Amino acid sequence: MASNITTSPASKSKIIVGQLLTANITFESDIAMSTNISFELTNPVNLTISNTDFSVLDNSKSFTVTTKFHISENINEGDTVSFLIKPNDHAIALGFKKQTISYFPHDVDRHSLNIHFDQTVVDALTTDKPNIPPNGQSYSLATALVTDRKGKPLAGETITIIGGFAANLDKVRIFSSNKNVQSEIKKNSLYGQSSIDINTDKYGKLEFYVYPSDKSQFVFDLQARITDATQFVYSEDRLYILNDDQGDPFNADQQTLAPPDILERQGDKLTESDGSSTFTALIDNYEGESENDSILFFVDGKYAHQQFLTSKKKYNHGYTFQLPYSILPLNKYAGFSYIIVTVDGNLKFSAGMDIMYNGGSKNQPLDNVPRVYDMCTVYSSFGYSNASDLVLYNDMVNCFTISRHLKTKLKAGLYVAITGTNDPTDKTKVPFGTEVTLTLYIDSYKKKTNQIFKIKMPTQPDEGSKNIATYIIPIPYKYVNDVVTFPNGAAGSIYFDYQINESGKISYGNIWMASIDTTLCIDPDD
Repeated sequence: MASNITTSPASKSKIIVGQLLTANITFESDIAMSTNISFELTNPVNLTISNTDFSVLDNSKSFTVTTKFHISENINEGDTVSFLIKPNDHAIALGFKKQTISYFPHDVDRHSLNIHFDQTVVDALTTDKPNIPPNGQSYSLATALVTDRKGKPLAGETITIIGGFAANLDKVRIFSSNKNVQSEIKKNSLYGQSSIDINTDKYGKLEFYVYPSDKSQFVFDLQARITDATQFVYSEDRLYILNDDQGDPFNADQQTLAPPDILERQGDKLTESDGSSTFTALIDNYEGESENDSILFFVDGKYAHQQFLTSKKKYNHGYTFQLPYSILPLNKYAGFSYIIVTVDGNLKFSAGMDIMYNGGSKNQPLDNVPRVYDMCTVYSSFGYSNASDLVLYNDMVNCFTISRHLKTKLKAGLYVAITGTNDPTDKTKVPFGTEVTLTLYIDSYKKKTNQIFKIKMPTQPDEGSKNIATYIIPIPYKYVNDVVTFPNGAAGSIYFDYQINESGKISYGNIWMASIDTTLCIDPDD
């Protein structure tokens, strides 16, 4: 006689410390089982079991029972979690045997449940046109990389998500793909508010798209937990759904805050003279201020992609923030203003100040951030396979360097290579699957370029490698051509700077730089 017991989750599976598991146990025999057959779940180690005794209810060859396991919260990774399935004498006579079921406990890195939004500011809806995939334009990708405390991904875990400080989940629609409207994720109800459940993929990654559906300006954040296993953790950042153009500087009727100031200004002019790439914005104390309010800066009513928490920038009379000169237009007046977003999601608008930036600052990467990752590698237009095509740090980019662009489909003047790894102990390379923003800076006599390239690192190593993957970014010829020397004959400067966003944590790579003179380059086919 053949008799078998199977469990789901199966023995030897990974489970979470403190988790409440729903388990199914199936008993099968090749002949019908009588109603005098029963089983007991006994000898629990580091778990409690809701139902421990089960009897066959009818004469069948298979029956399945459901119970719940509550994994102890007072254990560590490597501790034993197990129980014994004990058949009675009638079951033993049918061929069933005692069976020990054991699990491997893992402790979740709570910080890995911090959901991050790739775009922290998206446009508020102004029309009745549906904002849904594949044509909806206002959305943000939400991600988290869920791991245990040793950094190992937790694959296939169900994550429960609810609203954060402001329960605004009903003001958005959630999709697993930005290409398919059929991928919408159904909302459930939990604690009197909407919730969703999403599984991590085989790499432990949680990924979904947030589309505003309410025609208003509002603030959106989330809380996430491993279902029935951990406490909720707030998202790493907030998503701000704001009007695309707040006005110049803002509508006077909604201004309740004093305008900003700039430490380095002389009257209404701003000229950089100390070699820094940033200026200092000053914000006065304001009524009702609270720790972890957010401040977003605007230039001529447009979001300047500069966002800060007030708690990190406080001084006696207000707040100070370092902003890049590059957010200001050159040699023209601009309205400089800000919005305060309170912890509870209210918006407060400032008056604006007029400022004219007269230049003087070098167009170069930020000089006041820590840099941990390897410098990118740069190749000429001749390709990225041979060492002979490398453009070395502090070398010269000239007409010959970029001359091969017409011979390739990519029409690239340069190629940039960024190296990633799946080895958590290698802190010099970008982790697999992370978002990378590469910025090209050119500082020259007539050309100042800031061009951004956004990529996502591979999740599999290069062929022939166990740990390393390389992403190649082609730099279009038009960005590096016609860079004119200064009147004194000095070449311009070119920089490549990248930053990564690993579930909301921003880290920077070291800066690659060289000289550049591509004055009057003639295409080889001309």
